[in-house]
Amino acid sequence: MNEDQRSLITADRLKALEYLALISPKEGLGAEVGVYRGGSLKIIAEAMNPRMVYGFDTFTGLPSSKWNTTETHEPGDFNDTSEKEVLDLLGGAGLENVMLFSGIFPNSIINVERVWAKYAFVHIDVDFYQSTKDALAFFWPMMVPGGIVVLDDYGWPYCPGVQEALNEFTPSVPIYRLANYQVYLVKSEN
Repeated sequence: MNEDQRSLITADRLKALEYLALISPKEGLGAEVGVYRGGSLKIIAEAMNPRMVYGFDTFTGLPSSKWNTTETHEPGDFNDTSEKEVLDLLGGAGLENVMLFSGIFPNSIINVERVWAKYAFVHIDVDFYQSTKDALAFFWPMMVPGGIVVLDDYGWPYCPGVQEALNEFTPSVPIYRLANYQVYLVKSEN
């Protein structure tokens, strides 16, 4: 685990997240779907400070629906976290530009006006097909020109739904590969 034992994402992927958040367009907010224990959210929030960054997670582990039997994570995996734990981490770092939303995305935010905004940077780390598909469908239309969406676990054999969801959703958008099963997309200027 990295970032003070708060992230399962490898150090090279955390560095890529930080860099891409830093170079994302200056107009627009940030978001992370799949906060877990807050390590990667902290890095994103620091890079985008003072812009608001929204964090979305069940804080009770992975949801109950799997895409198929080849997805090896089980519902409830990653339940060793809490909203309070993440808030304590962010507050201890002096970050006031983060707001958390608890529940299954996107149902957790349907009636929350403030998240219906324009985004410059979004990190999606949700492991399952349906969760990835839902996050892409919600955020992609709201990305500013030049906005960056990063997906974790793309091509990782234990999370095949992530790759399938992205390939279905964005067949005409270039997918840029980073290290260790991480990819990103850039919203066109058109």
